[in-house]
Amino acid sequence: MPLDTQNVKRLNVGLSSEMKMTDLEYLKLLASSGKSMAEASRGLGISRERVRQIADRDGIKFRDGRIGAKRPINPSVPRKPPNPRIQTGGPHVLLTPSMAGKVLEMIVVADLLARGWQVFLPIFSNRGHDLVAYAAGNLITVEVRSAHRNDVGRLCYTKRPSDKSMHYALVVSGEVVHYEPEIASGWHGMPDEQR
Repeated sequence: MPLDTQNVKRLNVGLSSEMKMTDLEYLKLLASSGKSMAEASRGLGISRERVRQIADRDGIKFRDGRIGAKRPINPSVPRKPPNPRIQTGGPHVLLTPSMAGKVLEMIVVADLLARGWQVFLPIFSNRGHDLVAYAAGNLITVEVRSAHRNDVGRLCYTKRPSDKSMHYALVVSGEVVHYEPEIASGWHGMPDEQR
């Protein structure tokens, strides 16, 4: 029978009192099998704090059960690489969320430049705008978002109440950049010698 927190207490059922395991022995058994403190507390029916106290007192080391904690990797289970948020046609590499955001910003910069806008990037990224663009006397602020299409083809993206930009630039892999509200061409109204 595999060792899990559901069947640990059942091991004592039907055993004589000399053969029954103590809670400390259970904790050592669970820790040696790679369980976390939370899993041990659920299996024994005691609080996580009590498990932590016993583990500290007796030097028992549990697996870190926090989300994102480094867990032992089972080499027999092949790991599937996550789908990239952006497909560029280049080599398949995994991007961090920060890198993906910068790539999206550069796609929007290229699109705005092609539309005739002068584009400025902020020095600090904590001011609420990803880009500022200027053309023909108009100054706009842009928030860049990755987007996808739902089942009926509508664009879906995250809007935050804290966003203060005038426009959203929505990047969908394999499509042109979409703007909400729509941005006019920066060439409109410019003298020919400035184009």
